[in-house]
Amino acid sequence: MNDDHQVNVDVKRPASYRYGERLPADSAMLEELLKETDIQQLFESYYNLINIPVAIIDLDANVLFSSRWQRICTEFHRVHPTTCERCLESDRHLAALLREGKTYAIYACRNHLTDCAAPIIIEGKHIANVFVGQFFTVRPDEGLFRLQAEEFGFDVSDYLAALHEVPIVEAERIPVIVELLLRATRLITNLAIDRKRASESQARQSVILDTIPQSVFWKDTQGRYLGCNARFARSAGLATPDDIVGKTDFDLPWPRQDAEAYRADDLAVISAKQPKLHFEEPLQKADGSRIVVDTSKIPLVDAGNTAYGIVGIYEDITERKQVEEKAKASEEKFRKAFMTGADAFYLATFHDGKIAEVNDSFADVFGYTREEAIGKTSIELGLYADPIDRQKWVSEMEATGYIRNLKLRSRRKGGQLITVLLSVSLLKGVDDELILGVVKDITEQIRSQDALVESESRFRALSEDSVVGIYIVQDGRFSYVNKAMAGKFGYDPAELIGGDPLNLIVPEDRAYAGENMRRRLAGEDVPSHYEFRARTKDGETRYIEIYGALSVLNNRPAIIGSLVDITERLRNANERRKANEDLRNSLVATIGAIAATVASRDPYTAGHQRRVAELAAAIAGEMGLESSAVEGIRFGALIHDLGKVRVPAGILVKPSQLSMAEFELIKEHPQAGYEIVKDIRFPWPVAAMIHQHHERLDGSGYPQGLKRDEIALEARILAVADVVEAMASHRPYRASLGIEVALQKIEEKRGQWFDSRVVEACVRLFREARFSFESTSQS
Repeated sequence: MNDDHQVNVDVKRPASYRYGERLPADSAMLEELLKETDIQQLFESYYNLINIPVAIIDLDANVLFSSRWQRICTEFHRVHPTTCERCLESDRHLAALLREGKTYAIYACRNHLTDCAAPIIIEGKHIANVFVGQFFTVRPDEGLFRLQAEEFGFDVSDYLAALHEVPIVEAERIPVIVELLLRATRLITNLAIDRKRASESQARQSVILDTIPQSVFWKDTQGRYLGCNARFARSAGLATPDDIVGKTDFDLPWPRQDAEAYRADDLAVISAKQPKLHFEEPLQKADGSRIVVDTSKIPLVDAGNTAYGIVGIYEDITERKQVEEKAKASEEKFRKAFMTGADAFYLATFHDGKIAEVNDSFADVFGYTREEAIGKTSIELGLYADPIDRQKWVSEMEATGYIRNLKLRSRRKGGQLITVLLSVSLLKGVDDELILGVVKDITEQIRSQDALVESESRFRALSEDSVVGIYIVQDGRFSYVNKAMAGKFGYDPAELIGGDPLNLIVPEDRAYAGENMRRRLAGEDVPSHYEFRARTKDGETRYIEIYGALSVLNNRPAIIGSLVDITERLRNANERRKANEDLRNSLVATIGAIAATVASRDPYTAGHQRRVAELAAAIAGEMGLESSAVEGIRFGALIHDLGKVRVPAGILVKPSQLSMAEFELIKEHPQAGYEIVKDIRFPWPVAAMIHQHHERLDGSGYPQGLKRDEIALEARILAVADVVEAMASHRPYRASLGIEVALQKIEEKRGQWFDSRVVEACVRLFREARFSFESTSQS
């Protein structure tokens, strides 16, 4: 038997609060700068000294830092919607005055208190204000405030008591007070900025050291490491450069003889106060591998010419030592690459063109074997369809030194014509001016390109007859649009080709559409279609859906796409959305009517249902359910005890324990409620919630004795909220047992009667001070 009784309490806002869901960038930066400073303590101390609140408020009226506020504000003006809006109006008005360039501004708000503010300017930019208030400059008219208390329903005596706590400040003192606070705030802000810059500078230096390709370290005169960069730390097997501080070479993974040699070098450099540059020495890394390094050591000498340490830098030159071996292997590698290349390679003398060597692919391209080609010239083999072509590229090569991808017509053995790309390089340092020629057969590629041109022609033919708008964008401009595309905007195709596609889009949507186009051209993964608003030639706004794909035309990226005018579709969708909204409103009205039926018969049950609905919805939100599911749980909970309309009123309000027969009658209310609503088409399982809210996981509930997953999740949430509210509220036959007793009860029965996840979410709501029945009653 679940009834309720209402308790009225005052709702107080915290001293600092924020009106925006997310701070602007400048405000967030200022908050980040000052949060580790003494600004908050400064404001509190100032308040304790002269009883005037101080705050930093950004230009959107968000409070970033503040002392305590005057009680007349926190307990009265900031609580009532009308007076609170006047407070915000004051904040915004002061900010507006300061944006006009005033050094400070004073404003008497519509709640009849005085505020003052001065601008906070960082690096020439006005980003927030120091706010002082509230106070009076003359003795307040108590009668005026008495009328104000009566107008807004405040407790008159408490309101006037709070009024008397507000100090009176002589007008001539205000500029002094504001200047003092502004100087202190600017000083703290500048110190915070300096500290941030110093930290960033140190971080940049660390990044530089960790970016250079050499290993760097520094030691004192006793051989103890003072620091190193990340590359050196990795070689020494250390997690971070900080781990090396205080160690010596004998603490690192070098062999002892290497460590002794390093120490001897250090002492010699320090003693001579002369650097030792670019000498080779071995180094065994932490992973056991040995390398050869090029090392330089420089003594650290103070102004008095006293050495106080050493800086060392070394570079792995193991690969450099292997250059000679690689050079020897290079010739063999070149030969293998030459002989196995997929294209035709040949070596020949530059001027007379006598072939000295060819690879196997030469025979595949031209049909001549190695034996047939060597010793002959390209002219003698008849490789040029037009022999003058050789003389042309020889002349060009004499001028430039190379030939790259020269397209030529050539002839195979047997006379077959082919198309090739010729690249030629002069091998410098080789006697007789040898050249390396590379010939790529592109005959099939040319055929494919011709086929592509033919395909493009077919594409244009189909595109021109299409009713779908088709376009191509390349290099940020339309390179093609069909008639349907241009016609949708009231243009001829010639008017659009070469133009910027973004010019067709309304200004508000251009950034979004332009970013999509940029990312698609860059090869990033973006949606294949999206929507935006476009403007026709005569100024009409239309809704457009784009389907685009990345392609390559003439070796450059391009977007090929189609577009559809979806204006009419959206108009129809809006009409359907309105119909759905009307249906929802009808359902809300139905819920309200059912709840009113319960309330007219039993006010205890009605109040109980309302509070259970708020708690059940809060639990669902805490569990991360979607908003539509949370709304359904709220509506179902509002009428979960509907079946009690069939229970005699005398039993519902009986001031003593029920008899067994009376309790059995009460237990029929879930079934009775289910019978009432089962044929109503709700978009949520309302009937199941009503039917199952007294079921328990172990099957001990009623009326069906369901177990675990047989019980709907919504009903499991409702069951916990129902029990907690019932135990925490006053009943005709007993006083409230309190929230803690209720929470202990559901924790005790977690997993047995109640769903564990639901219990955990409910307990978090109360114990983290984010939910109370008193606050929901106020709301």
